[in-house]
This record gives sequence, structure tokens and C-alpha cells, in this order.
Amino acid sequence: MRLSLVLCFCFALPATSGCKDEETPGGAFAEDGIWSLQRHALDGGVSTNLIPGRADEFLLRFDASKKVMAAASCTPNDGTVHDGVGEGGCSLNPAIAEWACRCFAYTFLGTEMVFEEFGQGENPPIVSDPDETDSAGQAASLQIYAALVSGSQNIELQPLPAGVFESDGDLSSYVLQQRASVVWNTPKYGELYCSNYCGLGEAK
Repeated sequence: MRLSLVLCFCFALPATSGCKDEETPGGAFAEDGIWSLQRHALDGGVSTNLIPGRADEFLLRFDASKKVMAAASCTPNDGTVHDGVGEGGCSLNPAIAEWACRCFAYTFLGTEMVFEEFGQGENPPIVSDPDETDSAGQAASLQIYAALVSGSQNIELQPLPAGVFESDGDLSSYVLQQRASVVWNTPKYGELYCSNYCGLGEAK
């Protein structure tokens, strides 16, 4: 079953929980590029800075021309639980660090975005109507609120798809900062295969 997600974008200083009828030309925000996790609040808890050792280990890449988002997280691949946003992560054993990838097609609907997940080797799907239901008759879409913080390169998303950066798919929230393409193309640990995994070329 594919997961469809609806994102509603707001513009605020600071982030707010409601949405307004404001949008940038072509979409809710200038999404193209690399976004690196800065803060997280899991399960609706207190917002916490990402520990310094995990900087640039949780990345989102938007390709606006292909309307594809890739989510990448670095994992130590050592059979431990040290791959969470609050754990030591890849710095514990850089030699065996790996990247976990997930891929999403998306489209803008005014100040909202709709996402649909797809797998390695699959073509990005045509994003479904967010009101569709799955085979069990349940809603297949998830509304995600975001605040693009005015005067900065940060965006707040609540939540991310379930399982992405430990998101519960409901209450978890994240602040990400836009970063240079080198952070994605030349990561500090291992090789990041998510561009190939999700059918994207090198980040520009």
C-alpha cells in the first residue's frame, strides 16, 4: 500500500499551528534543494536540538523538476539501536556507516502538498487524490503542517511520514535548514545512494 500525505504550509514568525492562505509562486515554499535536520520533537514532546555528532545525518532532498522528495538517514549498521535522532549514530563507527533511503512523489495543491511513497526501481507515481481511501476503507492521506520561518533558511514540518526520522506520523515535529548540495553529494560518512535509489541525479 502506498502512503499519501497532505502538507499544509503556513508562513510565520515564529512557527504557528494554523494555516493561512499565503503561498509563493509555483508552490507553498521554494522546496528545491537539500534540507538538514536541526531540531526534533518526537511524539509531541519538547523540541530538542539535534546532538552535534549527528549534524547532516538526517537529510531531505527535493527535486522540483521531477517532483520527488528523497529522505536519507545515516545508520551505523552495527545491529544496535544507535540510529535514532537522539543516539550516537554513525560517528560511533564511521567505517560501517550506511544510509537508509525513502522516496516520495509529490505535488502542490495551493498551500498544500500531497505526497505518495514509492520504492527503489519504481517510477514516481502520479500522486493520488488526497481524499482517496486504502483497501481497508481508511483515509490514506496525512495532513502535515509546516512553517517557513521568515528571514531564515529553516522550515518546520509536523509531522513527517511515519518512520522518517523516527516520526510517529502524527505529533512529531521537525525543524530543517537548507544546505548546500555538497552535503548530499559528499556526505561525511559512507556513500549516499539515495539519488539513485529514488531516480534522481546528482544534487545541483
